Amino acid sequence: MSVIGFEIRTAQLTPSTYVVSVTGEIDAFTSPALEQELDWVLGDGASNAVVDLANVGFIDSTALRVLLKALPGFAKRGGKLVLVSEDRRILRTLEITGLDMKFNVEPKLAEAIARFADGGSAVHSRNGQPARG
Repeated sequence: MSVIGFEIRTAQLTPSTYVVSVTGEIDAFTSPALEQELDWVLGDGASNAVVDLANVGFIDSTALRVLLKALPGFAKRGGKLVLVSEDRRILRTLEITGLDMKFNVEPKLAEAIARFADGGSAVHSRNGQPARG
């Protein structure tokens, strides 16, 4: 799916921890791509994931549904799904819906990654190549 300004990139930090970075708006049209990526991450054996929303300016109820749907998959493996955002609009949406109590939300990607870091493992992209910053 190609949507102008919308992009998802995934990097594997450790065998069990991934970062899914989203750019653009997550709405009814784009949320299926996020759902597919989170399903892929779980299918690849992840027990932890960081969803980086730092470059997302809008999320709607379909995006919230996708995130909520993925949450039990990580919890069943004893892991977590951590969100990254300091955008007041995103944070307010999570607060209004009560989802700020369900998800760990960090303001910066580095802080979210620190929750799962295991001493500096190499970061690899979804295709196995070293991720580019």
